[in-house]
Amino acid sequence: MTTVPRAAEPSLVDEPRVAHALRVTFIAISASAVAISAFTLFLKWPLIPELALAGAASSLVALLLSHSGRIKVGMLLALLSITYAVLHAAAVNDGIQSIGLAILPVLMVVSGLLLDRRRMALFAVAAILATFGMLFIRYFVLRAEEFSSNDMGDFFIFALTCSTAALIGRLLAVRIGEAFRLARDIESRYRCIFENVHDVYYEMNRDSVLLEVSPASAALFGSPREEMIGRPLAPFWMKQSDFDALRAALPEQGRVSNREMVMRISGAAVRHVLVNASLQKGSKTGDERIVGTIRDAT
Repeated sequence: MTTVPRAAEPSLVDEPRVAHALRVTFIAISASAVAISAFTLFLKWPLIPELALAGAASSLVALLLSHSGRIKVGMLLALLSITYAVLHAAAVNDGIQSIGLAILPVLMVVSGLLLDRRRMALFAVAAILATFGMLFIRYFVLRAEEFSSNDMGDFFIFALTCSTAALIGRLLAVRIGEAFRLARDIESRYRCIFENVHDVYYEMNRDSVLLEVSPASAALFGSPREEMIGRPLAPFWMKQSDFDALRAALPEQGRVSNREMVMRISGAAVRHVLVNASLQKGSKTGDERIVGTIRDAT
């Protein structure tokens, strides 16, 4: 009997940009926790400064783990440490009314986004059960307050909110993972076209310096693509006036199609080519660039 393998679950932390953002988040959490520790120490709050420092230390450890390639373990460590600090403070101070508990639904969303399904479910269940345990300890061990049915109602709403937040995070992770896979497929498809088309695709600035060129340029120019990028294209033309006329026509016409020109490749080697060019603005910088193709018509 054969089994169909289950589709790989989305893992956003494997995306380089997401991993980098997560490392920056670890640093921000550590800085925030240190600030909370210092401020609550100034206010002379009991226990909170120590718990905040513990949260800062766990975030720094998570940062070190992420740099060693164990970013998921580091993420789980940070989530569990922050949850413990919040619940410990709530047990000693305000119980289910503690403002610190508001961060737990946020952590649920984060766990749904960045952890796999099993770890996310374990964290959500553990956090909700730990909150119930915190209330039990507060009522029957510390006896900090009397048992109240109102608190149980608050706990039910809190547990439902956490569960919903974890589900939302999971659904977002699935959709974002699908978007990443679609983007990679599109990039791979266009990369295949870019690397295998016979015409030379090029991008150059207004000074004719090549910003991008396809691998087919090696056959036309006699130099690898890597050596062509950053070089001016003007010296390759037999008649500089033809090239100047091409550039002058672009601002007025916007596009030039199949203009016959002659290129001087090396020494006495000459190539007759058809040049297509259009004037476009860069998507990131907004600077004007000339984009087009060169077809060897020799």
